Amino acid sequence: MHGVRRADKAMREQSKVLDDPAALQRIERLAAALVQQRRRREIEYTFALLDDPQINACSILGGHIFVNKGLLDFTVSDAELQSVLGHEIGHVELKHCARRTTYAVRTSEITSVTMGNLASMLHSLISVGYSEDEEFDADEWGARRMMSIGRSDEEILSFTRRFNKFLSDQEIEADAAAKPDTVVGAVHQQIGDHFQTHPPGEERLRRLESVTSTRKR
Repeated sequence: MHGVRRADKAMREQSKVLDDPAALQRIERLAAALVQQRRRREIEYTFALLDDPQINACSILGGHIFVNKGLLDFTVSDAELQSVLGHEIGHVELKHCARRTTYAVRTSEITSVTMGNLASMLHSLISVGYSEDEEFDADEWGARRMMSIGRSDEEILSFTRRFNKFLSDQEIEADAAAKPDTVVGAVHQQIGDHFQTHPPGEERLRRLESVTSTRKR
């Protein structure tokens, strides 16, 4: 775990962590109801708000979760932000982060990278994206925990629905751009690497709707 703490410290040093106690308190408050349902009791979750305009969040081994200001600004309710936090906590609880970290550490043993570079590698591996099955499983983990604390179907599905529309609007604007060669880069930057690599939004929404449909009426 010492190596994980060092990686977390390096990531914080390489990123611009915002000193916003009120925002961080809100993130921690919304995450608390989900963290209480964790099975991996050895994990102590920590949260940080990054000064990054991309609509993004990521988690690394050890329960360290990073939320971009762009995500905070995009969400319109506590429930929307909580749904993303649930997704990221799900990656930790389901050990998706552990598998990627193991790969990164094994690579570092071969290339002898520094811990600072390892932190960058961890962040890059997560940003590249999980497998579709891992993303769907993290979605389900978060949705079921939100159901258990009484969130409505609309609250659970709101972020995904609005984000899908955001992506669709961006694609329409990109198609209408005068210089096609600049479109991909501009849209990619605005949407953010992490969500850009997630499975198709409509399929994610369909699966989330399937999860909420299992709720006892």
